[in-house]
Amino acid sequence: MSNKIKISASIVLYKEDLQELNKTIVSFLKTDLSKKLYLIDNTPNRQFKNIFNQQEIEYIGVGKNIGFGAAHNKILKKIKNLSDFHLILNPDVTFSEKTIPNLILELEENEKISMIAPRVLFP
Repeated sequence: MSNKIKISASIVLYKEDLQELNKTIVSFLKTDLSKKLYLIDNTPNRQFKNIFNQQEIEYIGVGKNIGFGAAHNKILKKIKNLSDFHLILNPDVTFSEKTIPNLILELEENEKISMIAPRVLFP
């Protein structure tokens, strides 16, 4: 049996609103798939350390602002053989528990698609 998870996601943190971030994290964790969420903290003082301690979350404190892309790249190297799919997730979005499985289904059914995003709505 494989230890590979279905979906991993990463969120880069820098001056985030904690309530909004929590909603995003809850949205991801509600997904009924094997999953892992990486929180990459780009704040100099690692201000998000020890806030989210769920088993499916891994905190990575960088200790400086290395930028959005560089922070996500740290995770992409790490999960290369650990996850079937990866989601680059903004810290200020919410979605239903069916959103990610529906996107993955579309990717699995059409091998010509290599990247997908949901329709984004502003409330």
